[in-house]
Amino acid sequence: MKEGLYMEKNYCAVIELLGETNVKLLQDGIREIILDRVKEDLEQSYEYLLIPDDFQNMIAEIIEECKQEIKPMIKERLFEKALSQINI
Repeated sequence: MKEGLYMEKNYCAVIELLGETNVKLLQDGIREIILDRVKEDLEQSYEYLLIPDDFQNMIAEIIEECKQEIKPMIKERLFEKALSQINI
């Protein structure tokens, strides 16, 4: 079984078991723990859990990935719009 499909089935099972609201609360709680840890780490230490430069690199990579996914969507939409304007 492919990893993505396996994770998707497990995620669906978690939603069924806990309910969508509880899964959202769990996700929010995990997010808050991570954010609190990073904030505390940045405020109280000279050693970082996550190196600030890594954030910049990570964000740049994410933006580039998004651009690569968005470009085909824009092309498709522009093509559809062009076809509709020339009545094809």
